[in-house]
Amino acid sequence: MTNENHDRAAYLRRLALDSLSSYRGGFAELERIDRDLKSIVRALSDIAEAPWARSLVRLWGQLEIIYACALNDGRHDLTSREEAEIQVVITDLVAGLQPDEQWSACEAPRRPTKAQRWSTDGE
Repeated sequence: MTNENHDRAAYLRRLALDSLSSYRGGFAELERIDRDLKSIVRALSDIAEAPWARSLVRLWGQLEIIYACALNDGRHDLTSREEAEIQVVITDLVAGLQPDEQWSACEAPRRPTKAQRWSTDGE
């Protein structure tokens, strides 16, 4: 990574961390961080190590799925379970966005898909 790309990545990390740290819960806040992270993660994907960038995209995608499911259900609020899932993903994103952190492809946090979660709901 060039010095210019390194500086740009540091700036983008800071933007993402600022957005995530200001999350206070709720649908409107999720909509905001989804929008913020969409452009930040895409920009990082252009300049960062590929495995690390894929990990960020995967985590951001989990937030986007929660948001999209609420919209699809016609809801403008989040369940307590969705809020809990969001907090876990945000924690993972914050950890991965720290300056010294770059996951390898096999170290990246992975969460079960919604289908996997549904299959274990009754347990």
